[in-house]
Amino acid sequence: MSPNPPRRPSTPGAGNRPGGRPSDRYGDDGTLRSALVPGILGGIAALVGTAFATSSGGFTVIRYVVAILALIMIVFAVQAKAFVWVVPLAAIAVLWNPVVAFGFHGTWWGIVQVLVALLFVVAGVRIKVPADA
Repeated sequence: MSPNPPRRPSTPGAGNRPGGRPSDRYGDDGTLRSALVPGILGGIAALVGTAFATSSGGFTVIRYVVAILALIMIVFAVQAKAFVWVVPLAAIAVLWNPVVAFGFHGTWWGIVQVLVALLFVVAGVRIKVPADA
């Protein structure tokens, strides 16, 4: 047994990342799911919004949270070149805009909020930003 442990190569080999470990170890494909946390938080906010009446002050806070998280996810979608998610997320940012608020209410609006929560989570899982970006 040698007194010095083997050193890792200073330059990565073909298919390896820096440090000498393979790039596909544990499913690592060189991407990050940066939109996952905003997606989950946006989904939670949209579901919490179903509990508030649209005329209450609490729903205004929900509008701010949902619109801002949608805009954050748009940035990640553009970075990931996942432009298919930009249009629905932009529609969410516009419809939940608290500055120029639309007066939606009723059962259909509650159903739309649940669908938006689902869209947030699915988009958060599907948007993969390259780790180098």
